[in-house]
Amino acid sequence: SRSTSACCVRVDVTVDSLVREQTEMLDSKRAVLLVLAQTDALIRNDPAACAAMLQRVRDNFPTLLTAVRVDETTLEICTADGARPTNFSRAQLGFERPAYLKGSNDTYPLTQSRFANMPVIVINQPLMGEAGRTVGVLSAAVDFGWFETRYAQSETLRRLRLIVFDPQGRVYAAHGFEGGTKAPDTLAPQSPLMELAARNGEAMTAHRADLHGGQYLVSYRTVALSPEHKLHFLVKAPVDIVMPNMTSESLSAAAVVALVLMLSGAASMGLAHQLVAKPVRRM
Repeated sequence: SRSTSACCVRVDVTVDSLVREQTEMLDSKRAVLLVLAQTDALIRNDPAACAAMLQRVRDNFPTLLTAVRVDETTLEICTADGARPTNFSRAQLGFERPAYLKGSNDTYPLTQSRFANMPVIVINQPLMGEAGRTVGVLSAAVDFGWFETRYAQSETLRRLRLIVFDPQGRVYAAHGFEGGTKAPDTLAPQSPLMELAARNGEAMTAHRADLHGGQYLVSYRTVALSPEHKLHFLVKAPVDIVMPNMTSESLSAAAVVALVLMLSGAASMGLAHQLVAKPVRRM
């Protein structure tokens, strides 16, 4: 029906908006790290200058949860709170190792990390010294606080079910889901959402589906963080909640249109009276 199609469009627009915001946020943070990686203080690993610069980054980019510089030679981590030793060995620079070995940036999600006891997306930018040699890695983490803020601020979003999960079923953010699903839970391989993603691949436009014993309009998109790491952004809209709202909104819109047409007709009649009837009567 027309109202169902309108609801599907709204669900698709919602998930597209969330994906766009996440993508733009990550792109902006990658740009910040790329610029920082060119600075002499970080390349030389001057502890005081490095800490001062990362402190300014944290102050000016609050959504950048933290930033650290892992040094290959001294095995120290430079943070906004100062330098501290790390227990990473030179042979295994923790999660920064792929960027260090490849000499190129990478991005991946973690349900827990040393950055914080919460799900984050980690961005790694290699630091290049003389002759293009990798001398360290600048690493940052972005949490899902923005996702929580959008949900709390929007009455529309609070009527929906929102979840972010990876192909392995690890949950990074969730709101309004049945059974209290939340981060960092893991979805079972046979769960409806995992089966849905397995059947539909990278994306699915909104359509009706039977999930968790109810009828929902479901839509999802996939954000590729890197060739190896992806996240699914999924929105479920309970049909019994969104359809009545859409119906009432459609009726309201129809009433407005009818009123506009009626007023337009009245205005046209009045204009005709002024331009035609009066002159005719005078004649």
